[in-house]
Amino acid sequence: LNVGWIDSNDKLEYSLLVEESGTYILDSRCASLDGGGKFDFLQDGTVLTTVNIDSTSGWQTWDNFQSDTFYLEAGVYTFTIDVQFGGFNINYFDFKKVN
Repeated sequence: LNVGWIDSNDKLEYSLLVEESGTYILDSRCASLDGGGKFDFLQDGTVLTTVNIDSTSGWQTWDNFQSDTFYLEAGVYTFTIDVQFGGFNINYFDFKKVN
């Protein structure tokens, strides 16, 4: 399953639990025929990082795109994917703690 037909100015919002404070990257599994997609990842309205989506050569041809690092405190927060440039699908995203 995936979120498809993502266009510029679309927003996806999630309430998520951060179990451990630390430095993270956002690993996003996305597909895009032409590339050029871009979204900001926000925590409670503050931009944490930006992810650029390159072409994967198909709408169901998946690749992982990683963000720069950002810091999160433990707790429950509202996270938003704020799409700057559309033209991609999202299969999932995952926080990965950086050691």
